[in-house]
Amino acid sequence: MLTKLTIRNFKRFGEVEVELGNPVVFIGPNNSGKTSAMQALALWDVGVKRWNEKRSGKSAPEKRPGVTVNRRDLVAIPHPTASHLWRDLRTREIQRINNHQHTSNVRIDLIVEGITHNEAWTCGLEFDYANEESFYCRPLRLDNSKHPDRMPVPRQAGSLRVVFLPPMSGLSATETRLDQGALNVRIGEGRTAEVLRNLCFQICQDNLEKWEPLVAKIRELFGVDLDKPRYIEERGEITMKYRERGSTLDISASGRGLQ
Repeated sequence: MLTKLTIRNFKRFGEVEVELGNPVVFIGPNNSGKTSAMQALALWDVGVKRWNEKRSGKSAPEKRPGVTVNRRDLVAIPHPTASHLWRDLRTREIQRINNHQHTSNVRIDLIVEGITHNEAWTCGLEFDYANEESFYCRPLRLDNSKHPDRMPVPRQAGSLRVVFLPPMSGLSATETRLDQGALNVRIGEGRTAEVLRNLCFQICQDNLEKWEPLVAKIRELFGVDLDKPRYIEERGEITMKYRERGSTLDISASGRGLQ
C-alpha cells in the first residue's frame, strides 16, 4: 500500500505532500491539481521501471546523467514538449554569485512511501530536463555535494503496478480493432471510451479465465450480463452487447456507470 507522495517542481506544484491510503479520494475544484498528482505518481512509476531496466544492480556514477525517458513514452501524461512537465516550464535556474552567472537544472523530485508485507519503504527519484523530447531519471540525491549519495531503489517499488486511467467519456456506437500501441496511446490521452471493447476483447483472447470473474462482478454491481466481444473482420470492428431484463443491447446503450 502507498502511504505518501511528495512532489516538487512538477506541473502546478512547487512542493506538496499527499497522504495516501486504501482507498484515497481527491476532491477539489477544477484545475486544482487532482489529475497532476496522479500523473506525478504515473511518472514516478515510469522512472522506477526505466531505472530497473537499465541500471538495476549497477553503479550510477555522477558523471552519468541517468536513464533517458522520452516524453512519448509517457502515455498517461500527454504533452507537446518535455518542458511542460516542469512547474511554470522552468527547467533551468539562473543565479548571480560574485558577479558571475551560474545556471543549474531545476529538478522534478518525486518521493513515494509505502508499506509492503508490513515493511515500510521509501523510493525517491529526480528528473533532469534534457531537451524538448526527453529527460533523465535517477535516484534522488541525499545531499547537495558534488558527488552525492543517492537513495536506493527498493525492490518493493519495482514490484508495484501503477495504472492511471483518465475520466471516461461516452462510448461511440462503433469501435475499430486496435493494436497494443494504439490502445496505450488512447488510454494515456484520456480517450478510454474508444478502447473499452478492445480491452474486453483482449481479455477474452489472451486471458479467458479472467473474463468470467469480470462478468460476475458486473452482474453483481449493475444487474446485467456481458456477452463476449465479437470481432467483425469484414468491417474491422469489435462489437459487444449486454443482457438486461430479457433484452440484448449494444454496450453503447448502457449508462455511464456501467461503461
